[in-house]
Amino acid sequence: MPRIENTGTNVAEYCEESGEGSSTFDICNGCCTQLEYDPHVFDCILSPYNGDPQGIDGYEVGGVHPDYEGERYTCETCFKPLTARDN
Repeated sequence: MPRIENTGTNVAEYCEESGEGSSTFDICNGCCTQLEYDPHVFDCILSPYNGDPQGIDGYEVGGVHPDYEGERYTCETCFKPLTARDN
């Protein structure tokens, strides 16, 4: 955790038809907590980049992410540096 994925039946249909995956984003634990309360909290901030439509179900936590220790990753919603604590 915390990699989030663009989700919804509309995204699943797009992925099936196109053969592309849905967009994923790396976020910090604090932003992940916000997402648990509102799956659409980041709709205005994050735009799908794989050609997939904005998901009608918002974003879900899922997917394997790189190890943030020693790398320069930032949260894609608040721009805080991601560290081993976010692994």
